[in-house]
Amino acid sequence: MAKIVNSWNEWDPLKLVIVGSAEGAAIPAPEPAIHYDLRKYGVGLGYWGQVPEDEVAAAMEQQDGFQKAFEKRGVKVDRVVVHRSMKNGEAISTPDWTNVNQRNAANPRDLTLILGNEIVEATGTMRCRF
Repeated sequence: MAKIVNSWNEWDPLKLVIVGSAEGAAIPAPEPAIHYDLRKYGVGLGYWGQVPEDEVAAAMEQQDGFQKAFEKRGVKVDRVVVHRSMKNGEAISTPDWTNVNQRNAANPRDLTLILGNEIVEATGTMRCRF
């Protein structure tokens, strides 16, 4: 059955949310759009690649709790299914550029806008989120 998405205003009770996944989370490789300096979070300057498994597990536990909080209030929750290429940190490219890893699927809201029964997808500025 096809899923129906509708958002006509911001005041009706929340019926459905989409919760992402930290599975396959990565710090993006360097690219022209952004420079990461995550030293205050314990990540060495210039590091990129997969986020340590213990941090991913902790994030996924929090996302599960987030889902349960919504469900406890009667809100339906759809979870993001992470594509294998994002789990494995595979490179992505177009004929004009290549990025050696992808980021993650923890924040699907950033590139979509729901207007009525339409979902508008925007292009991201970060190649790792292509």
